[in-house]
Amino acid sequence: MKFVINYTVFTLCLLSAPHTLFSKRLQSTTKTSIITVSHESFDSIARSKLPIVLNICADWCPHSTAMDPIFKQAAVDNKKTMRFAKISVDNFTGEEPSIAYLKRAYNLEIECVPTFIVIVNNKVVGKVQEQMNLEKFKDSIAGIVQKVTQHPS
Repeated sequence: MKFVINYTVFTLCLLSAPHTLFSKRLQSTTKTSIITVSHESFDSIARSKLPIVLNICADWCPHSTAMDPIFKQAAVDNKKTMRFAKISVDNFTGEEPSIAYLKRAYNLEIECVPTFIVIVNNKVVGKVQEQMNLEKFKDSIAGIVQKVTQHPS
């Protein structure tokens, strides 16, 4: 019995989602308490004394799926200094598109999913909208929080 690898398919898989090969390892070791937020509970979550990292994602989005284990690992690594919460745009149904609803209801600048909003003292202070590895993600979030806590406005 011979195994033949189709290099074209394998290469396309690597090019379209190289992060998934590495994120599977993170996912298996991650136990976290990420808060699932509804539009009813958003205001109470935003009033946390700790900085909040809010993941606005969609189950159908491959980028959201790829960033999920990275977000979970960041939550584990920063559980004493930040709170992590998640809103799926799929949970908002009604007469209007869900992203439009979130933008209007909470004044969030959302152009795409996933979007990671950083909230400090009930104010949106920054966001991250790109796909990245764990270290770059943690550095981006920490940089936003550090900038705000050092120079409060």
